[in-house]
Amino acid sequence: MKKMTLKKQFTLRLLELLDGRTAAWLARELGITTPATYKWVTGTAIPSMDRWPDLARVFGLKSYHDLLP
Repeated sequence: MKKMTLKKQFTLRLLELLDGRTAAWLARELGITTPATYKWVTGTAIPSMDRWPDLARVFGLKSYHDLLP
């Protein structure tokens, strides 16, 4: 079985956490542009590690480590 890349793992987890909310919603919560979050939601990019704590906060996670399955 092929191991999933970090990008794929992150994207799947992000979609799960968004639970129907949009990239635009996430962008507003983080105070950044929608095109940036759209890339994360579509799996074409992942955020830099300095964004991960903010993402964890937005989703009410205890740690940014919880952004991965």
